[in-house]
Amino acid sequence: MDNVAKTVRALWTGETPLKSAFWMYAFAGVLGFKWVMRTVEKYGYSEGPAYLALSALAIAYSAFVAVAVWQSAARFTGGTGWAIAARIAVIVWPLTIFWGP
Repeated sequence: MDNVAKTVRALWTGETPLKSAFWMYAFAGVLGFKWVMRTVEKYGYSEGPAYLALSALAIAYSAFVAVAVWQSAARFTGGTGWAIAARIAVIVWPLTIFWGP
């Protein structure tokens, strides 16, 4: 549990490298939530408190990793284009709720 807390803190403060924050935690994590939710919907279980709880968890996770990517971009020491692209992605992300896998 201590490692989880350290990881969460590192993400929140932007200490996680931008590459990991973006691709591993944000992109793959949000895609995983989308896959689970679309699968649940496909089999007709999108009604009830369990699905609402899953939706709330997905929204909270998405907001958390958006902050993580934004903070990591602020600390990024590589090319500024990557940091700007990551921040643009964070701004555009909420629109992906309407399309994509």
